[in-house]
Amino acid sequence: MLSKYFNLDNVKIMSKNEFNLYPKASDRDWWDNISPELKNQLISSGEKYFNFQYPLLTPSQFMKFEKEGERPPYEDPYAQRRDALNALVLAECAEHKGRFIDDIINGIYLICDETSWVVPAHNYKDIRFGTHDGNNTALLPVDDNIVIELRSAKTGQDLATVYYLLKDELDVVSPVICQRIEKKIEERIVSLYEKYDDYFWKRETNNWNPQCNIHCLVAAMIMIDDDERRKNFVQKVLKSTNYYISAFPNDGGCDEGVLYWAHSCANLFRIADFIKQITYEKIDITKEPKIIAMANFPTNMYICNGRVINYADCTSFGLPGFEILYNFGKAAKSDSAMALSKIAKKSKSTCTSIEDVIAYGEVDKLNCEYKSNKEVYYPDLQVVVLKEQTQSGEIVFSAKGGHNNESHNHCDVGSFVIYKNGNPVVIDPGTDQYVSSSFTPKRYEIWYNNSLHHNLPSIDGIMQKNGPRYDGVVMDEAKLVAPAFGATDVNYKNDRFSLDIAPCYGSDKFKKWKRNFYFDRENNKIEISEDYELLSEGKIDLVFMVTQKPEITDECILLSEGVKLCIENMTASFEEITDISSKMVHQWGKVYRLTLSTTGKSGKIEYYFEY
Repeated sequence: MLSKYFNLDNVKIMSKNEFNLYPKASDRDWWDNISPELKNQLISSGEKYFNFQYPLLTPSQFMKFEKEGERPPYEDPYAQRRDALNALVLAECAEHKGRFIDDIINGIYLICDETSWVVPAHNYKDIRFGTHDGNNTALLPVDDNIVIELRSAKTGQDLATVYYLLKDELDVVSPVICQRIEKKIEERIVSLYEKYDDYFWKRETNNWNPQCNIHCLVAAMIMIDDDERRKNFVQKVLKSTNYYISAFPNDGGCDEGVLYWAHSCANLFRIADFIKQITYEKIDITKEPKIIAMANFPTNMYICNGRVINYADCTSFGLPGFEILYNFGKAAKSDSAMALSKIAKKSKSTCTSIEDVIAYGEVDKLNCEYKSNKEVYYPDLQVVVLKEQTQSGEIVFSAKGGHNNESHNHCDVGSFVIYKNGNPVVIDPGTDQYVSSSFTPKRYEIWYNNSLHHNLPSIDGIMQKNGPRYDGVVMDEAKLVAPAFGATDVNYKNDRFSLDIAPCYGSDKFKKWKRNFYFDRENNKIEISEDYELLSEGKIDLVFMVTQKPEITDECILLSEGVKLCIENMTASFEEITDISSKMVHQWGKVYRLTLSTTGKSGKIEYYFEY
């Protein structure tokens, strides 16, 4: 999609002096006309950090990750520094009395003085030449670190934005302040991006690519003076971003889930929109069908009450911010996305960026209402979402196929979820706090990543496998020539979804395991059948992850929201999952693993959820 724009000989790139995509603090005609409500919010947020004691960042905190696998000891105070600086900057822009300047300068200097902007979990020894496998981190950062990663790139954008918004005001105190920002961004972002084309994320097809690229692009366009250098930088961004967009499925389905859509697709749009503006609309892909399909993904995965269908590492409360839903929806002419931005703003209206501030008033003017689609199917992603309004409330059902080499993958091919009235009944547990093993070969030893803790069968304890191999052949992930430990014979039509998940287990034990779902709207049922054939007789366990302690009766199993699971000739048992942090408690309260067991070699197991 972007390859036709690689030659920029006849394209003018907005110069540094012309760059005016954000309102500077000195533009009082703009800032003095924001709503009183927004102005008060920004000032109030900044006042929380008035005379702020920025937290320490120590080597011992940094080493906690490599030694003990803990990310928060360093990442939490690291984020607090940046959150404070951003809040203070927006407060000063809104008030413009100089009251927050000293605290802003403190933040600038402390962040510039950090040995590295790289967080421990991303401090890879071979980040340029290796892969993002989380198994090659260095104990401590070094001054001449050549790493650009998610957090360092974002720090570059944050400091460049401070520079752009408040340069005049900071120069009054001392020109040295902005000169320091210029020096650090040049050393740690711009020159490194220009020099090294072998950062793994520059060719990546997941969220690292658009995230790192947009952060570096914004920083560069604010800081670089030379017009030819600006053009070359944009060209590099286009070439890198093309890897991501070329590999993305045409149906717009994001295998990383809605939460990571906000990091991946959303930032792809930001790149497209940003380049559209700085090229005076000579390069504009914002209205391409694939981009429009991406814009609608969160609207199709939204349930209600801030919840979304949360496959992979997505969390249940994964609704993106109002700003990106509004801007993406506006560009793609998606009323659904713009309507969802109103819902997102009601649930979280705090502005934490200049982009939020610009969109804030526009969202309030929207005259559109969110409407659920009763039926959505993503043929490339192999995800179906079905909804029905009943007398006792709305039922949302979703099931997925796909493969087990997806980005932020869970071994979950064939799993499903059920919600009633916006409340979870049968869930995908999602993810918890990342640890050192989250992105290593030990990933699937973590319970919520493996198939034994998704709504799936297991035979004699055999779990689904992960990885890029299928029948011994390494697959082309970008083209998805064939699934990698993935579903086969996948079909959807008229509320019926079926797939064979036997290949996902990578075991001769499984000859066939055909899962058939029927969303029976007329009879208020979700019917499921397991049509299976095994090499030899085995112990069959059907697992269901639920949020309410199951009540097992002779006729059925009672779940939350009055939903009944009806099944015969299987033994039922359950256990409470206690290995959860406050993050997962916030999503679900409690988590139970319900198991229905039997033995068999071949046959069909039929059951249904009655709602």
